[in-house]
Amino acid sequence: MRTLRVSVLGLGVGYSLACCLAEAGYKTVGIDIDPEAVASPRADPSTDKLLKGKAIRNRIERNLRLTTSYQVIRNCGYIIVCVSTGDEKKLVLGNVEDAVRQTLRVLSEARRKTVPILMVYSTLPFASSRKVRKIFADEKVEMDNEVGYVHFPLMIAQGSAAEDFVNPPFVVFGSYNLRSAQRALSFYKQFIKRSCLYAGKMPPMFVGTPEEAELAKLSANAYLTTKIALANEIGSLCERLNVDGQKIMEIVGSDWRIGRKFTRPGYAVGGQCFPRDLRSLIETFQRSRVEPRILASVNESNEKRVVEPLDKIEGKRVLVLGISYKESVKNTQGSQALKLVGHLRRQGYSVNTFDPKFSGSSKLPCDIGAYDTVIVTIPERGFRNIGRSLKGEFKVLLDFANIVDAKGLPPQVRFWRAGQGWVRSLET
Repeated sequence: MRTLRVSVLGLGVGYSLACCLAEAGYKTVGIDIDPEAVASPRADPSTDKLLKGKAIRNRIERNLRLTTSYQVIRNCGYIIVCVSTGDEKKLVLGNVEDAVRQTLRVLSEARRKTVPILMVYSTLPFASSRKVRKIFADEKVEMDNEVGYVHFPLMIAQGSAAEDFVNPPFVVFGSYNLRSAQRALSFYKQFIKRSCLYAGKMPPMFVGTPEEAELAKLSANAYLTTKIALANEIGSLCERLNVDGQKIMEIVGSDWRIGRKFTRPGYAVGGQCFPRDLRSLIETFQRSRVEPRILASVNESNEKRVVEPLDKIEGKRVLVLGISYKESVKNTQGSQALKLVGHLRRQGYSVNTFDPKFSGSSKLPCDIGAYDTVIVTIPERGFRNIGRSLKGEFKVLLDFANIVDAKGLPPQVRFWRAGQGWVRSLET
């Protein structure tokens, strides 16, 4: 039986996808127009974990090839587009358009017995597939007769991209042709079963139009952002009422209709996806002349959460712990902590930052006691025992990440925790 050939366009998140496909036994080509991305692809922590096993690493290396040339997709049955669709500010289509256009030009020159399937995995603004269909027409390639088109939006998070690609919360295959969607679904099912990361339970899978796939992804991220914003607001109420907001949300999260994920009071949600996708969906509402009352409030609530530490800071010397947008991920795009740093500096504060992923050391700064206020923004494991480093004239510790162990805090330190308010110290 001939080995199926697959290509992945874009070696950001796409590198994790390519490694998973190669591990599952597919002859895989990873393509990126940036030579540096090909020479040093960005490995997600979950991909690093996958590559640690010698046998698995050998299988991936045997099946995976990285290149800058689109010409290698000629013999591929499935082409997965996983290029960037903007930064944390705006969801845009440009890179996807370029990738689709280049792919069609190569495939139109190749003589094939079977119709290849072009699968766009990148998150798209609503109605983007209509623009993709126009690119097919401009390139004189008959969609679904010469090259199939399917949009199945990514449902992965940085830090766990490999596991999420194999075990996503759901998958939706959007196509203007049912046959193309069913072929993509069958391919993906087969891939999941062949993966060493398969958790043993197939995710819910849906077939629909590309517009339904686009809107499902944006709506899912907007819903999760709403859960986070609501948890933060309930946490703020609990702080005022002197009630343990962490416990309240633990109780609420035990309700199977709600679930525990994204229900802990914490800092503002950041990253490239959630805030950006929320704004993109709000724009879709506005273009459709439907008022996005709840979503607009969620966006405003999250923005206000960024500067919430301001009224709790004492002194002018501030240390912000954590500049990545989330723990265990070396990425500052969409970092709400960096937004806070900029705001504090404009207000006249002297601000420094520390993040073990960028310093090369997990040890906290030795001069941490020289600051008046320390703000913890993400739950990095190394921040748990911060009390052992607190000496000198240190005044206030603000734990927005719910990671700090209060037992080690010196008695003079005022301690605040999201969802609980002023815990002060162990003695109080």
